[in-house]
Amino acid sequence: MTRLYFTCPIKALLMHIEFGVKFSTKIKIEADLTKDNICTNNTPDITKIYVAKESEHIFDYKKGDLVNHKDQGFGIVDLSGKFIEFYNSTSYPIACANSSKIIMRDNKQFFQAEVE
Repeated sequence: MTRLYFTCPIKALLMHIEFGVKFSTKIKIEADLTKDNICTNNTPDITKIYVAKESEHIFDYKKGDLVNHKDQGFGIVDLSGKFIEFYNSTSYPIACANSSKIIMRDNKQFFQAEVE
């Protein structure tokens, strides 16, 4: 069983605000991960902020996502949502793209969760 998590409270807060990601770690996002608390390093002493099961689907590829692949560079998930079209004119099925990280969705910065 894989679990998704963030180690950076700033990334967790942004993903909560922009994409509605919920967390199973016992923190109150609005109270504990405020901009003021993060800027003053007054966040809870949590090394991993786990993504709740009901939010894991947010990290699946979606058509139009901008992705970065370690070998192929940048690409976009095509309109069918089944392939990634890379700027070097290659194409890979989503199932084979496990090295690709989503970096932008709906013109907003997207932070990929780490996997345990």
